[in-house]
Amino acid sequence: MTWKEFGEKVTPLLKTHETIGEVGFKFGKDEYRITSQWGSGSERQFVNLWAKKIKDKDSGRIYPFTAEQVDKLKFYRI
Repeated sequence: MTWKEFGEKVTPLLKTHETIGEVGFKFGKDEYRITSQWGSGSERQFVNLWAKKIKDKDSGRIYPFTAEQVDKLKFYRI
């Protein structure tokens, strides 16, 4: 997923001055909250995400999601 595509999917879910930390997605049987993003590809044109499991509040573990995985995600407002 390119940055433009990511923006088109996520921006409508956010209110003014909110960050992508308000956006979640389901992967497998778990739900995740986005913590940050980074680019990949020769020109950093593809979006990758770092996310935490929503129900795993005690763990500080952050999971990586590659551009190929991000392509398949459906985002929602938490």
